Amino acid sequence: MALVLPDMAVLPEFLRDEYGIVAEEAGRVLGYAIVRVDNDSAFLRDLFVEPDRFRQGVGTALFTKVTDYARNRAAKKLTLGGDPNALGFYKRLGMIQVGEEPSIVGGGRMLPIMELDL
Repeated sequence: MALVLPDMAVLPEFLRDEYGIVAEEAGRVLGYAIVRVDNDSAFLRDLFVEPDRFRQGVGTALFTKVTDYARNRAAKKLTLGGDPNALGFYKRLGMIQVGEEPSIVGGGRMLPIMELDL
């Protein structure tokens, strides 16, 4: 986790130019998502859920909110570079893997590139 922490940082400039949403319960942050829309394309920068809240609908709710946001801004496609461990999650939401890219962790670890037609 320490190796990918720099990639998980949420910088202020992200939220100036992109849409962020937080899932919380009783003041506790359960997860967040950040999406950027450029013309007819959307890019999901981050979707993170606290591990103790996996499989409780938090990730699906965040994903639904960002896809609705992108559709409402005329995006036709959503892409992301995701964690290989989340591949099944994104596939269940209708995304397809269209490629892969090297992880910042190195060592030959590859991250799936996923797409969803909106």
